[in-house]
Amino acid sequence: MKKQQLLVVGLGFVVLIGFFFFGRTVPTQGDKPAASATGDSTKLDFPAMLAIAKQKITPTQLAYVTQLEHAVVRGDVLTQQIQAYRQLAAFWGDTAKIFVPYAEYTALAAKLENSKKSLTFAANLFFEDLQTVQEAPLRSWEADQAKDLYNKVLTLDPADDSAKVSLGSCYIFGGSGSPQETMQGILKIREVAQRDTANTYAQYMLGLAGIVSGQTDKAIDRFQAVLRHDPDNLDVQMRLADLYEEKGDRESSRKAYLNLRSTYTRLVSSGKLKSDTSFLKEINKRIRTSPGIQ
Repeated sequence: MKKQQLLVVGLGFVVLIGFFFFGRTVPTQGDKPAASATGDSTKLDFPAMLAIAKQKITPTQLAYVTQLEHAVVRGDVLTQQIQAYRQLAAFWGDTAKIFVPYAEYTALAAKLENSKKSLTFAANLFFEDLQTVQEAPLRSWEADQAKDLYNKVLTLDPADDSAKVSLGSCYIFGGSGSPQETMQGILKIREVAQRDTANTYAQYMLGLAGIVSGQTDKAIDRFQAVLRHDPDNLDVQMRLADLYEEKGDRESSRKAYLNLRSTYTRLVSSGKLKSDTSFLKEINKRIRTSPGIQ
């Protein structure tokens, strides 16, 4: 998936177990996160999250995890530690299917390896997941992990614009929501967009920032900039159509929805895109229900 197609949506020492699974479950109304020992109920702690995750695996699996956690012995300790972290990441990701320890152990291995490729991969894990997380404390924790990793990438390669944009996006979509933090993220992304106007990733993330901050016209301008360089971007086309409709520009909304359907049909017919009946159904629904659309 292209980064510019990423969708953005929307505790302490003990957190809800459901937060940490692939396909997270909805907690019951009676579930309450406990405050941390420091009194800060919004600060997450990985060892505590890991302890909760371990409660969801079998005794045999727990023994395997414990063995890996103590796998460092005499000799080439760094290499062995990297290998152990990778094995732990593989277990939590492939077998247990619990995201937080999978991503954290992937990150720990990447930090020890200290290569741009591994650090970027780990950072992207957190960044992509935080965009689907509705629980603010977990989203903030994942953003902090991603920021740390992207900063390490930029230490190795200060010219990596994708890392700069992703770092800025972490402040916008994973932060506290304060104007200061949002602006800090926007400035980091804008630096790239102003220097490279053809950088569709930067333009796209600034468009999403416009939506988050309620600046509809600025979001529209950024998405239009994306389409000048990537005219077949279906995600951006739909976002534009929605924004036009939201601001009451019926004519622009009509054109955008019809153009979205035309682009989708053309891409499917040419074999560049696999047919998705649910997506086409949604487009047609919006065309039927939107004011002024025929």
